[in-house]
Amino acid sequence: MRLILRLILMFCLLTLPAAPAFAGQKTPAKATAKVLAKSGRSWNGTALPAYPLGTPEVSILRI
Repeated sequence: MRLILRLILMFCLLTLPAAPAFAGQKTPAKATAKVLAKSGRSWNGTALPAYPLGTPEVSILRI
C-alpha cells in the first residue's frame, strides 16, 4: 500500500512542472457565419407556407 502511495506522489510531483506547457495551448478560432442566400420563396417561386408568427424566410449560411 505504501508503495502505491509513493508511486502516486512521485507521479504527481513529476507531472506538476509540465502544467504550464498545457496551459499555453491555443484556443480554437471563433465560429463565423456568412449569409450566402436569403429567400421567402420556395424553389419553384411560390411563397413559403405561413407560420403563426410572421412570414417565413430560408437562409443558407456558410459556417
